[in-house]
Amino acid sequence: MTGQPRFAVYFAPEDDTPLAHWGWSWLGRQPRTTVYGPLPPDRAELVADARHYGFHATLKAPFRLAGQVDEAALRAAMAVFAARRRPFDLPLGLQDLHGFLALRPVRDLAELDALAADCVRAFDRFRAPLDEAERRKRLAVSLTDRQRRHVDDWGYPYVFDDFRFHMTLTRRLDDGERAAVIATLAPVLTPVLAEPVAVRSVCLFRQDEGGPFVLAERYPFTG
Repeated sequence: MTGQPRFAVYFAPEDDTPLAHWGWSWLGRQPRTTVYGPLPPDRAELVADARHYGFHATLKAPFRLAGQVDEAALRAAMAVFAARRRPFDLPLGLQDLHGFLALRPVRDLAELDALAADCVRAFDRFRAPLDEAERRKRLAVSLTDRQRRHVDDWGYPYVFDDFRFHMTLTRRLDDGERAAVIATLAPVLTPVLAEPVAVRSVCLFRQDEGGPFVLAERYPFTG
């Protein structure tokens, strides 16, 4: 499958919001471009993986297109999907997630869980099965039996009851690093996250071979 683009369904904050502008600045990349902006060397190392994927939360993990479908069909399906959904608000806070710092919901939200589960199901018909190398990579980390079944059934372990909404901000940190980065980020994020984040759309991201994930199109909720 080398050379085929990958696609993903992500939440990305609306372009004109404080959260979007802060996230782009923190990661050093606006999601519609492949160009990396300058960052201090210590932060560039801290966010290297996160900036490659763009400022986002995963709803449908990266996949290659199945042979019987094309990008136009995926885009059309996303437009229909979004037209049937209603916006909602999502309160976020800075949290430690398995050693990474991320923006996470401050409380459980049924609308969010439903959105993620519906994305997994609705767009799975566009997903090509994992090849053996991709499957080995997914299974290389410690997973529960249920998560391993998710890999085979859905191409990704962290779906449905295992879904954890998160907007990744750093690589995995040790305790000393974590405390220092939290001390830096917490006061900056307080005004940015003072109001709940608007979930008003889903986004299609595309990755061409060797490049970062780029925002291809945003689909507003109009239901």
